[in-house]
Amino acid sequence: MFTANQLRTLAASAEFQRLLAEDPHLRELEDSQYDRRDEYLGLRNALRFSFSLGPLELHPPTPALWAYLWATGNAYASDFEHADDLDTDIAVFLLSRKWEELQRPPAEIAAAAIGFCGKNGIDYGEAGNLICELISRAFRPLRMLPEHAAEKGSAPPAFDINWLTRLCSTVARESNESASHVMFEMSLAACCFYFIQAMRRKNPGADIRRRSNAELRREIYEYTMHLAEEYLRAGGR
Repeated sequence: MFTANQLRTLAASAEFQRLLAEDPHLRELEDSQYDRRDEYLGLRNALRFSFSLGPLELHPPTPALWAYLWATGNAYASDFEHADDLDTDIAVFLLSRKWEELQRPPAEIAAAAIGFCGKNGIDYGEAGNLICELISRAFRPLRMLPEHAAEKGSAPPAFDINWLTRLCSTVARESNESASHVMFEMSLAACCFYFIQAMRRKNPGADIRRRSNAELRREIYEYTMHLAEEYLRAGGR
């Protein structure tokens, strides 16, 4: 328990409030809470409805597009915080095109995409935020996996051909679609949901589910108290 002075210190500390605002685990917990508007946007992503960006219509990424971005070193598929304008141009260019564009050599795609956002009057910051949102929503279903199954804290995943074919073959069996349809036409978000259903069927006793808001709020409170203890122990003021 905290003393009254400690609680006043925490409430008045801009540094502690910044720590809470920037903590990635706390943000993830808060983002996981149910919100009807957020659920609708997630549904649009899963169904691969388009999202407007300036004069363009962008579709959520497919498994094939995601694997392509990773294989060609696009920062949005590995370290989005360091994505530059060319990464954004390429991602927007491909998200606004049909999958056949992936057949072109990477250098040719990069050449065609240079300055693509600027030519269409699109702000790079706005484009980057939309791309990150689409990616975040695509992988959000995997939060339902138990922590050990999701392998949190492990090395960054490789979205290589092994990952691509494993995901597509699993989803194809679960959805009764062809692997090629899954790979090139289905949204990555829908694939992750189908993957969750496959894991549930394979491991009926596993706790694979979405946690309730009450559970999330309890964990948010407990984690915030943990951060507060560490902050005060470190001499925070």
